[in-house]
Amino acid sequence: MPNPTNCSKFKRHLTLIIPAILLCLAFSSHAEIYKWTDENGNTHYSDIKPNQTSSETLTIKTSKSQKETKSPQQASQELTERNQTELEAKAQQLKEATQKREREAQCETIRSNLKTIQENSRIKITENNEIRYLSEEEVEARKAKYQQDLLEFCSP
Repeated sequence: MPNPTNCSKFKRHLTLIIPAILLCLAFSSHAEIYKWTDENGNTHYSDIKPNQTSSETLTIKTSKSQKETKSPQQASQELTERNQTELEAKAQQLKEATQKREREAQCETIRSNLKTIQENSRIKITENNEIRYLSEEEVEARKAKYQQDLLEFCSP
């Protein structure tokens, strides 16, 4: 009959040894892979060492992926947000381009009006369905206004 004190010592040692072995196995997770070339020149890989053939041992360490995988919902949400951001940027670019074209058209109109007023001594305008000529003071005031507008809106 076994001695009860020896049995309890064995159980205590066993409870210490098994976790230690499992811990060592967890930290040293790697696999050995064998690589060899057969007589036809084909390269083979296996986790079982081939018999009667020289092989090269490849040590492959395995670990959990460092990259966190995302759920399809998260990936979809990120894609939607990225697309939304790109669309907003394109819309802003189009808006800015439209404003630039409008400003250029406005500047061209101001330049044309200034040129007309500088080249002609008498300027006709229509007010209240009546045609009249601008006075010299009105012509000078409009010239000044067009020049001011050019400086304000059309300077690079």
